[in-house]
Amino acid sequence: MTEPDPVLVELAQYALREHDFGDETLATARLVLADSLGCAALASTHEACRRVLGSFGSVMVFTCPHVGS
Repeated sequence: MTEPDPVLVELAQYALREHDFGDETLATARLVLADSLGCAALASTHEACRRVLGSFGSVMVFTCPHVGS
């Protein structure tokens, strides 16, 4: 097995560390995540984006069964 990329290891270690983020930082992160997911969901409806994503794009299914119910 090959060794993982050092940058990926560093990112994983950072993600798993304890952090003391403030409420505003966490709220902003939630908004950024929601925006990113929304953009990905919309992009998955466009043929040009699906072509760029290739087979990965063909299996991306975004459903929100509880939204609005």
